[in-house]
Amino acid sequence: MRQSKPPRSSFVKGGRRGFAVPEARMIEHMTLHYLNGRIDIELLLPQDAVTPSTTARQLTQRFAAAIQNDPDIGKLDVYYY
Repeated sequence: MRQSKPPRSSFVKGGRRGFAVPEARMIEHMTLHYLNGRIDIELLLPQDAVTPSTTARQLTQRFAAAIQNDPDIGKLDVYYY
């Protein structure tokens, strides 16, 4: 039996705009995985998104906070290159 996809959250419909984080404009690639009835997200950002005043951990936390209340989102992984 095929598992149905969860409804597209307002975040997914908004794409990069779904993140209320200024650095979202720097997202180069976003992958969505529909697993266990939820959407897991992988983001790829350039290292330039990290600044002297914002560490990678802080930026990742800001992205996570932007989606924390969306019940359709499972986990978020942010990768920097």
